[in-house]
Amino acid sequence: IYGTSLEKTFTEDSATSDEDFLSHTAHLWEKEGQHIEAMGIRTVYARFGVMLGEKGALPLMVLPYKFLAGGTIGTGRQWLSWIHVEDAAQMIRYAVENAGISGPMNVTAPNPVDMKQFGKTIARVKHRPHWLPVPEFFLSKALGEMSLLIVKGQRALPKKAITSGFRFTYSDLEFALSQLIADRKTV
Repeated sequence: IYGTSLEKTFTEDSATSDEDFLSHTAHLWEKEGQHIEAMGIRTVYARFGVMLGEKGALPLMVLPYKFLAGGTIGTGRQWLSWIHVEDAAQMIRYAVENAGISGPMNVTAPNPVDMKQFGKTIARVKHRPHWLPVPEFFLSKALGEMSLLIVKGQRALPKKAITSGFRFTYSDLEFALSQLIADRKTV
């Protein structure tokens, strides 16, 4: 909902954008939620980063490393606001159970990384080289418009979750990827 940027950091207090498919879709979702909020019902607008799990974008991002062809996606400078799927589920539960939470809530880990660091972390966890750049068009073709956050980037921080006391299990990318890639051997 914030748009993309290499320089800006976004929290729930940041101005939103309606410049691309993802931000436009998020605006439409939140507009529908406002009908519920207008009836006096506490409403939380979950603003998801790139969710890391056994399905979705992660298997496609790991695939080149399986074939010893992994490397930085695009320029490597673009931010990746990620979250482990289990932390995302816990954060949603936390928001449901805590009446003091309402309005927008970034569902992201507290430590976003740039794509170069993300790729190097995958390589370390998979014990594979990180050497062959992955062109943006590969992910754009595979993920379509959903690839925007991966190829353009966004640094969104979960300010509301942090200030309200939410505890992340997977705040460290290497730990999160180790659990998803190395331990389960499914990605």
